[in-house]
Amino acid sequence: MDEYIELDLLTLSKLSEEAGMPIDVNKYQASLASAKEAGLLFECRKNGDLLGYFILRELAKDVWFVPMFVVHPNHRNKVVFWSLFSQLKKFITKHHVVTLISNVYRNNELSNNFHKRLGFFVTRENEHGFEYTLEINDKLRKKWQEI
Repeated sequence: MDEYIELDLLTLSKLSEEAGMPIDVNKYQASLASAKEAGLLFECRKNGDLLGYFILRELAKDVWFVPMFVVHPNHRNKVVFWSLFSQLKKFITKHHVVTLISNVYRNNELSNNFHKRLGFFVTRENEHGFEYTLEINDKLRKKWQEI
């Protein structure tokens, strides 16, 4: 799990500290271990190197939470994005997901823009950030085919 934590610290450490919520490495490790054990850890690698990953957690029968979606700053490109996104789309289809929920720090402009581009909308917010919700429907599936 160390390589995942290293990637989290590289990409999120400054953002989380600025948001007043420094990374708790023990919580991150526990979340990663739980996701891996449940088969809910998805990744993109090249030559064995971790380029990005995401994890999922079920909240209800057809509602899922995306606690982490992380891509190495040097590998934020279409190939890595498509690898991760295609795994997410496959999971959504296989498990009949109706709703995805994600939280983003207010100061994470890149992630906020990414969520909006994918069709997420803000359902709640506080001084730290936003809760985004995505309703999976036919219109969205068609939009995603164009990405």
